[in-house]
Amino acid sequence: MMLRESVHQMKLLSPRMGAAPSETKNVALLVIADTLMERREEIFAANARDLARAKADGIRYWHAW
Repeated sequence: MMLRESVHQMKLLSPRMGAAPSETKNVALLVIADTLMERREEIFAANARDLARAKADGIRYWHAW
């Protein structure tokens, strides 16, 4: 699914998610956290590529670390 489609789906589902019980939201957050941890190397590699591309294009960025 493309990013634009994902964002559209999230907007459509956000009222339902907001009305969901806390337990449901907590489970969803745990699934998201697990997925981020499982894919962290892929995420960090993509981020490094983006930063390298930005640097090559002369784009300056700010970071807090």
